[in-house]
Amino acid sequence: ASHFWLMVVQENTRVIVMTTKEMERGKNKCARYWPEEGETKEFDKVTVKNMSQASTTDYTLREFLVSYKDEDRIVYHYHFQAWPDHGVPADPGCVLNFLHDVNARQESIIGAGPVLVHCSAGIGRTGTFIVIDMILDQIKRQGLDCEIDIQRTIQMVRSQRSGMVQTEAQYKFVYLAVQHYIQTVSQRMQAEQKSLQLGREYTNIRYSNEVSTSPTMTLSRSTTSLTSTPVSCRTPSRASSDIHLP
Repeated sequence: ASHFWLMVVQENTRVIVMTTKEMERGKNKCARYWPEEGETKEFDKVTVKNMSQASTTDYTLREFLVSYKDEDRIVYHYHFQAWPDHGVPADPGCVLNFLHDVNARQESIIGAGPVLVHCSAGIGRTGTFIVIDMILDQIKRQGLDCEIDIQRTIQMVRSQRSGMVQTEAQYKFVYLAVQHYIQTVSQRMQAEQKSLQLGREYTNIRYSNEVSTSPTMTLSRSTTSLTSTPVSCRTPSRASSDIHLP
């Protein structure tokens, strides 16, 4: 834990994403490296105080005061608890909402270092989360009609960390999340355009499982164009500059 916090300080990380529970199926998946709410704990030269924590349906947000050599900083700990080991969440919408909240926090902190993402082994859930973030970032920068290559993106992150995106279900989930995102953004743009035409205020559309119904699976190993039919997949039975791989 001491080396972990020294890395956080060294990289000036302000947002930590944890996608595993401490215990899963009776096994210890991650040792607790933070103090209880309101308490302070020392990790070698780094002091961490748990200022506050609050929980939503899918994740817990903790606010840490991290002190090192008379320098204080706030670090936000996003603990996503709806992602089973070797599996995927039931609804991609909850992951997209979580990713949105994480990125909004990261972008609000001036001069923040890379986001730190981890699970238990650091390849399955972590890799899936990172690949989704990378693809969505590309779409945000280049537009909905850009060309994406999910397989190539996975191969690229695997060249940096072997085994990233660990299972077939996680591989499919990347496609499902990207499809869900594209459909949601398209709906949002249509609603905004309609509201402008009607002279009414635009109501924000959140990611939900109501976006897509009974999608079919098409896994392509070539570059996928989003100018025509978006990548779609059947529901299976979180290296970007903003991501730090522990």
